[in-house]
Amino acid sequence: MRARCVYSEIETGATSCNTNRNELYMTIFSPPMSIAARWILSTIFVVSGMSKLMFFDDTVLTIVGYDIIGISMAHLVAWGAIIGEIALALWLASGKRPQKSLLVTIVVFIFFIMLIASAWARGLSIECGCFGGRYTVPEDPVKGYIVDIIRDIAMMSLAVMGYRAESRGGSMRSEMLTTDVDGATVS
Repeated sequence: MRARCVYSEIETGATSCNTNRNELYMTIFSPPMSIAARWILSTIFVVSGMSKLMFFDDTVLTIVGYDIIGISMAHLVAWGAIIGEIALALWLASGKRPQKSLLVTIVVFIFFIMLIASAWARGLSIECGCFGGRYTVPEDPVKGYIVDIIRDIAMMSLAVMGYRAESRGGSMRSEMLTTDVDGATVS
């Protein structure tokens, strides 16, 4: 990109290469932003999944507390949550298909937010169970719901930033690899 910009300035004398500079900036900084987002989210999911595993009975109680499924299904859902979170953490950390892993992460956080909002709307007094741990009934569930939703929105925003960085950086990196100094496509 920079080579095209310099070449254009030399040939035409024009210095209007802002678009190319923006593309260069995104090409340089997008991969680190995407990698950082994926690693932070991966760490969050590992901690969450391992905490749910360590306090499995409390995880089951939390799931039952949402009053959506019974105790027999709650064990399966608890195992599914633990395995799903750890698998998503490994996928995010692996770097394989980063856009898809970040998109799945966004969908997971939307699901979590909807689940917390449904408990709040139905007047339930439960802890969200997002990070496992001991099951306790919060003193002020409304404050807890607000904090949990804001936290999930923040983590989802990190996934969105990583997704956007990956989608911008990935397409520009491939364009840079296939574009010659003259702007001609190289095969």
